[in-house]
Amino acid sequence: MSSVRDEEHTTASDGLPRPTPTRFSAERSTLRLGGMSAMVGGALLLVGNIAHPRESGQLADAESLLEVAAGSRLWVIDHFVLLLAVSLLLTGLYGLSRSFTSAAARSWAQLAWSFSIVGVVFAAALMVTEATALAKVADEWTTATGTARDVALAAGGALFELSLVFGAGGMLFLFGATPLLFGLAILADEDHPRWTGWSGIAFAAIALLAFTVQVVAGETTLALFTLFPVAAIGVTLWIIYLGARLLKRSAVQGEVRG
Repeated sequence: MSSVRDEEHTTASDGLPRPTPTRFSAERSTLRLGGMSAMVGGALLLVGNIAHPRESGQLADAESLLEVAAGSRLWVIDHFVLLLAVSLLLTGLYGLSRSFTSAAARSWAQLAWSFSIVGVVFAAALMVTEATALAKVADEWTTATGTARDVALAAGGALFELSLVFGAGGMLFLFGATPLLFGLAILADEDHPRWTGWSGIAFAAIALLAFTVQVVAGETTLALFTLFPVAAIGVTLWIIYLGARLLKRSAVQGEVRG
């Protein structure tokens, strides 16, 4: 047991544990990679959301969504950009979860990290489904006639419902629970400005309201075209800012180490 502790820490003259060079370097690398991933992933998420095809009523039914998917040249590539973005965000959020020092903050951050994994799984499933299966069915539906067109529309209906489920899951876990819990972690710690904690909680509340409006009230237009975009943009900018702080902190640690 003592050999494990010796590998992780050395003891200074004041009796307090200090990270060994290996542990110090690993922590710094985690913060640097997390910061870069959060900033790049956040930027790609903003670009992907801005470029995402949107038309009034496209989520009213399967036929409306198929029309938008079939008529957009950016549909497939935009969804793969968003897939890359949320994947990078996961790495960024891991770096953020490792940036806290107090026990209470680390507990909140670990819970937030767990929820972020679930959220990214939902978001990734949505992007892959809409970039592949839905895009293929949309193309077949536009060119088919008679029974084949009806079959394609039925398949599109199933994918439409699946997309709503995946979207709601991403809304709840990635844009709702994750920033909420990270916000609580920030408020329980002293390494980040408190306003960033309250900001995360505020944006999370909007995302959770959007989720409630969609799932409980069944109002997809208000939830996905008004409330959720505000929450998504807010959370994305919040993550980019925290990523910049992680990069700065890793640089400061490098200077101290040097």
